[in-house]
Amino acid sequence: MKRLILLFAFGMLSQFCISQVLINNKQIKGLANATDTFDAVNARTLQTGSLIYAPANGTNTITVNLTPSIASYTPGMVINFKAFANNTSAVTINVNGLGAKNIYKNTNVSLTANDIINGQVVSVIYDGSNFQLLTINTNTQTGSGNGSNSLTLIYLNNGF
Repeated sequence: MKRLILLFAFGMLSQFCISQVLINNKQIKGLANATDTFDAVNARTLQTGSLIYAPANGTNTITVNLTPSIASYTPGMVINFKAFANNTSAVTINVNGLGAKNIYKNTNVSLTANDIINGQVVSVIYDGSNFQLLTINTNTQTGSGNGSNSLTLIYLNNGF
């Protein structure tokens, strides 16, 4: 087994950190779980989803704390959380204390009661200003009230 010793210099070469990474059959072994956003990620961390999933607190003002914590909201960022309770009105989310952002459905429509339900795993994506709800809650019904649960997709020239 070959060993590769990596030498990292910080600042004006005044501090050094020596780390050993085992390399075997073109695999890097021995990576610990990420504790900083600049850390390399091991397969276990990816498989558990811990970089983008955390339990949530709150009903209409949801807080989520990811580990490692994120430094800023980035367009395209997906956050997954397990809801703590049913929402009763419009919802905001605050991830790692970065500030509350609205969660919208259908681009710019505020959530209404029970769009998020207790225990539901919810996915949202940051659009650069707010979060968009990606999770469809089948326990709510909208529309004409005829009892139909069908979904109609309309194809446009530029896609869906």
